[in-house]
Amino acid sequence: MICPNCGVEVKESEQICPLCGFAFEHSVEVSSVEQETTNSPSSMPKSVQSAEMVKPNAVVQTVQKRSKLPIVIVCLGVIVVVLAVLTVFLLLQPSDSDNEETIAEITTIMATETTQLETTTDTEESTIEETTTTTITTTTTIETTTVATTTEFTLAVPTIGDFIDQTNYQYDGYTYYIEWGTVDGADVYEYYEELTYGYGTEGDYYTTSATSCKVSGSDISGASIKVRAVAYRGDTTVYSDWSATKSVTFGSGSSSSSGSSVSGMTGQVNTYGGSVDGLTTSYVCNGGSYAVEHHVQNTWHITAKNVCYSYGITWYECWDTDDGDYYGWIDSIYIDFY
Repeated sequence: MICPNCGVEVKESEQICPLCGFAFEHSVEVSSVEQETTNSPSSMPKSVQSAEMVKPNAVVQTVQKRSKLPIVIVCLGVIVVVLAVLTVFLLLQPSDSDNEETIAEITTIMATETTQLETTTDTEESTIEETTTTTITTTTTIETTTVATTTEFTLAVPTIGDFIDQTNYQYDGYTYYIEWGTVDGADVYEYYEELTYGYGTEGDYYTTSATSCKVSGSDISGASIKVRAVAYRGDTTVYSDWSATKSVTFGSGSSSSSGSSVSGMTGQVNTYGGSVDGLTTSYVCNGGSYAVEHHVQNTWHITAKNVCYSYGITWYECWDTDDGDYYGWIDSIYIDFY
């Protein structure tokens, strides 16, 4: 047979449509009054009336969209079957007024259940319609590019001084000392040293964290040095330009007898109390006997004009800054230069 609700073909023995849950009415012997009531369009359940007006396709679509509706329909169908069985049982009993009242109550209950089913169906339909509303949100992402201004890191060129004779003339060979200024940002310094021998010249590169170096030897006749600053920045090594090249001829000029000149360095004597001896050039620079030039007192102001390295000491040849008196060679540890 064909389901009057959804139009699907079902077996004759089925009491409920397996697709939409519609309960089929099977023929039973009832009183003519009940048959008229059942067959009357006005007395039919609203769900049946509305079922005749619903197109099969619309019903199928609604069932597919509703997640809970088939369960509700099946449960209600079970209730209807139970009530139908109970009605048949009562109809088979001898007819009396009590049975008629019972049948009327059952009919009322069925109508009430049908009304509740309609209400539930309408609620489910409303809920599904609200739930299936799709909200589309468009998100616009704006990429912001930050341009970093990078200043290239550079190093200044070291300022290199002149060679200073620090030869101890009590021994063979020469020793010359040279220094350069500190460069901000530098980690180390690289210098190129070229030495002159009787057979020619040899040069090599050296790296140091100090700001000075010494050149010494008995077979060296001269030397030249240039220096540059070096900084390490991650995987990159930064170099400054090379300084000017400084050269010296070992044992030439006055450097062998009175040290190397300096450009008027001024300071104050600091003997930590007491006095200090200013010594002669013969002793300090030429390896002569120990001789005192002047006893220099604490806090006197001096001007140094020459420097010499001997006996493991750096000496400065000093004069009085105020009146020009000659003090001789003073150990550098007793001078605080300004």
